[in-house]
Amino acid sequence: MGSDFSSTRGASHRRLRSLLSATSAFLYEIDPAGIIRYVNRTYPGLSAGDVVGTPFASWFPEEMREQIASLLQAAFDTGEVQSTEYTIPDPQGTNRSWTCDLQPVFEPGVEPLVVVTATEITRRVAAQEALRYSESLFRKVFEILPVGLWIAGPDGALQQGNPE
Repeated sequence: MGSDFSSTRGASHRRLRSLLSATSAFLYEIDPAGIIRYVNRTYPGLSAGDVVGTPFASWFPEEMREQIASLLQAAFDTGEVQSTEYTIPDPQGTNRSWTCDLQPVFEPGVEPLVVVTATEITRRVAAQEALRYSESLFRKVFEILPVGLWIAGPDGALQQGNPE
């Protein structure tokens, strides 16, 4: 019986390790002092040993550290998920955009933790910026055209006209 439990538990641990390493998100466990206790992945050139044991906020630019520390504290204090989006340089200096959820975990008899899930959204942010630029350019061209121009919706109703 004990052997069955051990093999089942071992299989569960292997499955969990496999899932954690296969996800594209960065997952962190943060203790109440703000120290990273676990990370599932790191940037190339860094090991988990370089990250575990360091303050979570120290991985952010100086001007963001207070904001990140406040979000972390709010997660511990309120017991509610805190979310944010940000863009920061990676260790090679390339700006990367992230969406980040800080989920508090409270279990009886276990030190409280916050599990941070950081998912890269660099491509989405770039697409949104390109769309804003394109819309702005279209609006400017539309407004300065020397001829009258109207835009109609799918139902044929006029939606917009330029000043000409």
